[in-house]
Amino acid sequence: NDNILCWKPGDAAADARRVVGEGAAVTGINDLGYRCELAISPTGEIFVHDVQNHRLVSFENGSGRIVFDDFPCNNLFCSPTGVLYLLPVGGRVVQKLVGSSLQTVVAAETLPADL
Repeated sequence: NDNILCWKPGDAAADARRVVGEGAAVTGINDLGYRCELAISPTGEIFVHDVQNHRLVSFENGSGRIVFDDFPCNNLFCSPTGVLYLLPVGGRVVQKLVGSSLQTVVAAETLPADL
């Protein structure tokens, strides 16, 4: 479904807190498609690649916002230092989010299959 649930270490399964989706206390964007990929920063910001709606969405402190619309991406990864890395469709570039823009980190004719 289109919900993201959160547990704190030691919480029972029944203690899940809905942080995104129907019934969540979120201002701004709060609807997601049926297929999503997640990356979570060390500060707790949740980045969601909403595959069905072709966008990158960010949720932090009860607020959701669209970071990029019309966003074709294959994978997300957030480093321990909080840098969000993205592998766009086509797989020839690795980019990182800097402010509200993407910066190319690696570009090649081909990248390793296990990247």
